[in-house]
Amino acid sequence: MYYLIISSEENIVNIKSIKNNIQKLSDPRNTSSAQADELITATPLISMMMYSIHGNELSGTDASIQLAFQLAAGEDNETLELLDNVVTIIYPMENPDGRERFLSDVEQWKGNVPTDDTQSLPHWGTWPTGRTNHYHFDLNRDWFILSQPETRSRVSIMMEWFPQFVVDAHEMGSFSSFLFNPPREPINPYLDKKIQDWWNVFAKDQAAAMDKYGWSYYTREWLEDWFPGYGSSYPSFYGGVSILYEQARTAGLNVKRPEGRILTYAESVQHQYVSSIANLTTAAKNKSELMRTFYDIRKAGLTPYHPNGVKAYVFDVSENRSRIDSLMKVLEFQGVEIFQASEDFHVTKAKSYLDKKSTNKKFSERSYIIPLAQPHQALINAVLDFDTRLKTSFLKTERESLLKGNGSELYEVTSWSLPLAFAVDAYESYSLPSVKMERASFEKEEGKLVNPSPQYGYLIEYKDDNVIKFLKDLLEADAKVHSAKKEFKVENREYDNGTLLLRLEDNSKNIEETLTRIARKHSIEVIGVNTALAQSGADLGGGEFNLLEKPKAGFLVGQRSSIYNFGELWYLLDNGIGLKTSMLYLDNLGLYDLRKYNVLILPSSWGNLKDTFTKSVTGKLKTWIEEGGTLIAIGSSISVIADSSIAISNVKTRRDNLKKLNNYYKEVAENIAAQSVLIDSVKIWESASPQLTSVEPVIKIDEKEESERDRSYIKFMPQGSILNITLNDEHWLSNGVSKNLPVFYSSSYSFYGLNPAEVVGRLESPDKLRLSGLLWQEAQHRLAYASYLTRERLGRGQIISFADVPFFRAQFHGTARLFLNAIFLGPGMGASQAVEF
Repeated sequence: MYYLIISSEENIVNIKSIKNNIQKLSDPRNTSSAQADELITATPLISMMMYSIHGNELSGTDASIQLAFQLAAGEDNETLELLDNVVTIIYPMENPDGRERFLSDVEQWKGNVPTDDTQSLPHWGTWPTGRTNHYHFDLNRDWFILSQPETRSRVSIMMEWFPQFVVDAHEMGSFSSFLFNPPREPINPYLDKKIQDWWNVFAKDQAAAMDKYGWSYYTREWLEDWFPGYGSSYPSFYGGVSILYEQARTAGLNVKRPEGRILTYAESVQHQYVSSIANLTTAAKNKSELMRTFYDIRKAGLTPYHPNGVKAYVFDVSENRSRIDSLMKVLEFQGVEIFQASEDFHVTKAKSYLDKKSTNKKFSERSYIIPLAQPHQALINAVLDFDTRLKTSFLKTERESLLKGNGSELYEVTSWSLPLAFAVDAYESYSLPSVKMERASFEKEEGKLVNPSPQYGYLIEYKDDNVIKFLKDLLEADAKVHSAKKEFKVENREYDNGTLLLRLEDNSKNIEETLTRIARKHSIEVIGVNTALAQSGADLGGGEFNLLEKPKAGFLVGQRSSIYNFGELWYLLDNGIGLKTSMLYLDNLGLYDLRKYNVLILPSSWGNLKDTFTKSVTGKLKTWIEEGGTLIAIGSSISVIADSSIAISNVKTRRDNLKKLNNYYKEVAENIAAQSVLIDSVKIWESASPQLTSVEPVIKIDEKEESERDRSYIKFMPQGSILNITLNDEHWLSNGVSKNLPVFYSSSYSFYGLNPAEVVGRLESPDKLRLSGLLWQEAQHRLAYASYLTRERLGRGQIISFADVPFFRAQFHGTARLFLNAIFLGPGMGASQAVEF
């Protein structure tokens, strides 16, 4: 990614020294307040001007060129003063793939007479539009997740320069005007009050600059600063002041506004440019004060602060080391200081995100410790806090808006906690652990074969996330891999269900060489065993091991598919796992030969897909499933295939299932009871008459009352909360995943799978349901015990349904593992494939 650094000639000559001074200023442990004053006096302020993170928001990039020209060529006193006091980093195009895609649309659909009709194709673009990057990620939600290379480029610059002033320039709806800071509530509680004060200073000067031209603008309204992952919020958590621009969009053309006035593209560029100059001028005038704010915020981080008294976050590394390491690397990339314990230790008061109370917890050697007392404290709290809570005053505003039928005041999700999203074994510690520790290092574990030349075969535990890539490579090498349906013990070692088995008799003579190569590549331990006889559980040569099939996967996508959900899953399979996939256009589904595929993925949709599933298309898809296919339906797409006119699936929405809801709740109660069976042998063998018991539903509803209530309650459904599910840990879909798992939920739907559907993952009881984020009691009522993950047999194939997106923003690795199980285990474990001859 390209960026430009512009300042005075003297500053450019001394640029390395300036960067070194900023690094010193960023760490108050090594720089006293007096030394900071000297550095501030001797060093120019660093600003970073970022434009067009959404590729179809064109004006910012062109304004950046005008800004660069003015700073490079301007000889007026104002520009020269700005150059003396500020080193400006210009990041002209944050999303080149999206911009190129959108400009291609504009060129494709633009005529000799340009249209100013915002409904016209040149203004909209075609699916998937240019807003997103290559993998269809919204890059302005990726700042602390760092899943995309564009994000890592920007954040690496920020960690190198720590700009004390940042602009993030966007576009918005064509009929709006121009928006800038300050925002309204909710504002993230870990965002320093000093930053909020600066917003007003910049707003005053920016307003004056726009008033000179009589331009319209506004602040607040829909703009909030709750989510820390925007370009206009993220820098504030290391001590920089950041400002958002939102310019009315013209798509590089003209727009006819409701009042009849024509807004030109040149005007939209000029608004961005004038604002940029105004803000940079304010930054230059307040150079010393802004740099002092930066230093003071980072110095305040040396005193640990958390509303619940947390002093450190501790991560146990006993299982799924690769996932925990990937989270630690994400944090370290952003400057967070991470330590590892040199020995086992105890924390007397530690609380996980699943616990209501703290307990005495033992941690193993090499566990990770992140103390709050460090310069990056605000960022640590912002992204690791298990349950950041909205102010009561805002909750009142939000509820009033919902009750009045005005919709939510929230612009973003209400929870994003990285420990929950990654589903790692994380704890809040209310004291800094008393253990010898050292800065963390992330050395790649060495894969190996133990007993490399066994008499019977090889076993691989199915716990670490790396095992999925290992399995993919094995299947592509035509290895014959089985998966255990039950736990077992062999040669004094216990193995969980899901353990992979390769029998020597099934595989080629060079299987040892193949395993060695792939195990080293993915840091996997392979155990050679000399016998098929188990000490307990299933023998290795029996029927409790299913042969896995190489997945041949395709996405069913079209104009109404969610580009985000499709992009997340495509990125996971393509970039994360390296699995070859096909993209099949939904409208052409009737034309395709589906026999090529054994897995089809139907992402969540933004509109009703029912008209796509004509009678013939539905019949074709149903036949494909019945002949051994695995259909994976995500989110709102479930409601389409379960619709009475299509009826491929029996998983129903709440409104469609009210008549059978009590039956569903009784099945839940029976499943819960089955997990704690007690046997009274006297009653069985000696009782003269049967003493029968019945299980009551976990919830009882009146259908008529519930129908009326449900229409009202639906408005309270979550807008991005993290909820708790319980998994059937004996089912193959949950292999390698803990029994309780945080899931992202942001949907008005709740789904219910009645027999014969298998409910593999269900949302928890009301008292255990919410883990993080806002969940109104009405939503709690609608979601408690609902189905999250289901599996239905249809002929020789199956339908697997996820109630919401499993890899939201490439952040939720626990539910991503469930999705990968559906892909890699599904064709062999849940579908029946023909045996070739």
